[in-house]
Amino acid sequence: MVTDTALRKKSLSLSLVPGCQADDVFRLRYDVFNRELGEGLPESRDTARDVDRFDEFCEHLCVRDSQSNQVVGTYRLLTRTRAVASTGFYSQSEFKLDAIYAMAEESAEIGRSCVHRDYRDGSVISLLWAGLAAFMKSRNVRYLMGCGSVHTTNPSEISRIYAYVRAQRGIESRVIIEPLAHLSVANFEPDLLVEDASTLRKGVPPLIKGYLRAGAKICGHPAIDPVFNTADFFLFFDRAEIESRYGKHFLGRDLHV
Repeated sequence: MVTDTALRKKSLSLSLVPGCQADDVFRLRYDVFNRELGEGLPESRDTARDVDRFDEFCEHLCVRDSQSNQVVGTYRLLTRTRAVASTGFYSQSEFKLDAIYAMAEESAEIGRSCVHRDYRDGSVISLLWAGLAAFMKSRNVRYLMGCGSVHTTNPSEISRIYAYVRAQRGIESRVIIEPLAHLSVANFEPDLLVEDASTLRKGVPPLIKGYLRAGAKICGHPAIDPVFNTADFFLFFDRAEIESRYGKHFLGRDLHV
């Protein structure tokens, strides 16, 4: 029997587009961030598009349903080379990124990820992850990084999420990225002890759990994002970790972006 998910996978295509050709991407992001979640950029209401000053310098990974010609999933990507030549990274508005800029090998920031509400069966996000792996190979990117948001500013909840990540050995010790002083989480408890870390799992967003499974680490303490009213953890991926965990599944696929 052919499942709906199997049929859907056949109709999905992956591409990488520049900011000047990403209008469908901006519409999807507006639908998800503003209309569905109620947490998008306030100024987006005037255009029904989620766009900021970084988008024109980014490349946008998008999944399109060929049957409806609709963009149904996206990530935006900004290499350090482009960031230095343009706006810098979005995450440096929240974190001190001296360690990232000092690295010898290329890095890239990922962000603004979303999937259309009717396509959250795993097919789109799997294709996006394959696209990220292909992007790393084609641009010779060693490190991916970005902000992983949790929809709370409560220091107790944030501390419990951090405790879960620490229990999963998800804290990066080689690279320390700290929040800007005025965006630090007041009363954050980095050393919070919990007898049974598994009880914390429900409070951790699925995307962050997925990142941890893929080999991502959290660097340093979280920051408060005052625009979206969230807490952001700085996520860091080493390509070597992704290759060791998902090499055959993602990096082995013949994708061109």
